[in-house]
Amino acid sequence: MRKVGKRIKLAPGIRLNLNKKSVGASIGGVKFRYTYNSRTGSKWSGQFLGKNWSIHWPGLRLGGNESQASRKQRELNKRALEIGKLEEKEQARLEVDMYELEVERLTSFHRESHPEVQWSNLADSDPPFERDEPGPLEREAQLALDSYKPGFWRRWFRGKDQALQQLRDGLAKARQEDENNYNSWLQGKRIAQGVMAGQLPIFKEVILHALEPKELTGSTGHMEFFLKSHEVIEVVWESLSERVIPTETKTLTKTGKVSVKSMSKTQFYSLYQDYVCSAVLRMALDLFAILPLAVVYVHVYEERVATATGHRFQAPVLSVQFDRTTLLSLNKDELDPSDALSQFAHRMSFQRTSGFQPIDILTASSEASGTSAG
Repeated sequence: MRKVGKRIKLAPGIRLNLNKKSVGASIGGVKFRYTYNSRTGSKWSGQFLGKNWSIHWPGLRLGGNESQASRKQRELNKRALEIGKLEEKEQARLEVDMYELEVERLTSFHRESHPEVQWSNLADSDPPFERDEPGPLEREAQLALDSYKPGFWRRWFRGKDQALQQLRDGLAKARQEDENNYNSWLQGKRIAQGVMAGQLPIFKEVILHALEPKELTGSTGHMEFFLKSHEVIEVVWESLSERVIPTETKTLTKTGKVSVKSMSKTQFYSLYQDYVCSAVLRMALDLFAILPLAVVYVHVYEERVATATGHRFQAPVLSVQFDRTTLLSLNKDELDPSDALSQFAHRMSFQRTSGFQPIDILTASSEASGTSAG
């Protein structure tokens, strides 16, 4: 199955499009839409009476971010569709490949982070048309109506001309669609300008629509975001669980069969540590991509069981202070997630055979206002 990019609805008619290779925004509907894309530039497009039209302008182009794991995922999914035709050895090879891919995915969330949103381009964007003039959809509908000529039978019988009525109805709908698109552009410009001005209510709105815990961490969990100021934010990730890590390894034998063995504690917890650190890096990278923040604190809480009572509770096990300049200077495609945290102020107690141990979190000054997700 082809993986589709993420579309975030900021407001009616306004979407933020986050893909592996590009980032952009679109305003409008099917009949008329203004699109800005970091790779393909700006475009006006639409549909009228079943006919599609579009006008392109060169725009700012940014390189895409697609990890090796994503490329492999597409190839393996295609092969999986044909699994019924594969021979036994190929099926075994596919099973091992899928296992290795899952292990790689668990440690490469940070490589899938989004490109930076160019809010300034959206804030400075021109209107889709001048407000005191007919919009492009209305002009197109009016042209079609003016050009209409009834056929022989309609002229002969002079009955109700349904085609003419459809054109008149289409003109009214096009006029309303133009109005909606203009209002959507105004609201989109307001959101972009609010982000540029550091307005915290706009920040919260963008966070709630743009970030999903499952995408950031590969599991549901619970996240809460605390905006300290227009430059500082704290993220609390709760319900971290070891259950996301496989407990077995899969390899191919010399005869082409799958060998399944229990994973050693050292292997298990090493993978677990890289998974958590990769997800934490992804959180900070995405927040820096969607908002003009300077510092991101991430606090991770692991689900534990109190042996005395049998009750579950949340214990802090990792706390990191990311600064924008240092994080964005790293080569995220080559770094080791656990080693990368040494570049930042952090607290982590980790044992090779038992995993994370409780710690005291780092704290950021100033009063917080919370936003939750997950």
